[in-house]
Amino acid sequence: MTDNNGYYSDDSSCTSNSLLERAKRNDSDAWQVLVELYAPLVYVRCRHFWHLSAPAAEDLGQEVFTAVARKLQHFQRQRPGSFRKWLRTITDNKCKDLLSKTPLATATGGSAALRAIENLREQSDLSDFHDANINEDAILMKQALKAVANEFSDRDLKIFWSIAVDERCRNDIATEWQVTDNVVYLVYSRIRKRLHDIFQELLDLDVAGESA
Repeated sequence: MTDNNGYYSDDSSCTSNSLLERAKRNDSDAWQVLVELYAPLVYVRCRHFWHLSAPAAEDLGQEVFTAVARKLQHFQRQRPGSFRKWLRTITDNKCKDLLSKTPLATATGGSAALRAIENLREQSDLSDFHDANINEDAILMKQALKAVANEFSDRDLKIFWSIAVDERCRNDIATEWQVTDNVVYLVYSRIRKRLHDIFQELLDLDVAGESA
């Protein structure tokens, strides 16, 4: 699922209706998903790599997405995981600016992007991401599953998590939940397809990869 640098790989191709393309067109829903999905990764990077305080990390997250809003039109996804790497580079540069006391850029960009950025602190609960050992894969998956939480049962979401994040054996999960192996496979496949339909290349996860 990850390369040697800790970045996700995926094989999905960018389409005109992808979240990134919609965000480039200043689609408010796409921007809201973009910010909510990646805000925890930015926060964790600021807190545990750059050792910023929690309030500073939250503030800097807004600066990061402001920069994303200004530069997204010029971003071209050239290889799997490139958006996530691009976001990490922006985050690192903003942290360097902050630590060197360079004034941060003022907010610019489309109205949809700015609304999503301004709502970041109010709508995002980052209290679960203080652990320095938290896995970036799990962060993205946790945020992504929020988007479909009302479409699947709690059992099905836990089954999917056990396979996609915990990488547990399908047979063990079937035994735990007292269902057949086929039920576990169908649950995993349905949720995997749904996540791919929503996020496509933006998620940078192998949700459309090898079968469980």
